[in-house]
Amino acid sequence: MKIEFLINEYVFSHGHAPRGHGYWAFKFSRNGEPFFVAPCSYAEAKRQVRAMAEKKGIVQVWVCS
Repeated sequence: MKIEFLINEYVFSHGHAPRGHGYWAFKFSRNGEPFFVAPCSYAEAKRQVRAMAEKKGIVQVWVCS
């Protein structure tokens, strides 16, 4: 299953695409409650969130600021 990570909100807030190491916030719906991934690289955070989304059958994930 292909999962799309929507970064528009993050880019609007930070002025660049997500990258680096830190705490990452994601949402499973546009108006959903954000949840956080412990400090790690953005790539690792995406892997963790992708696994969660696949289990729930979710195809779009919003990257929050």
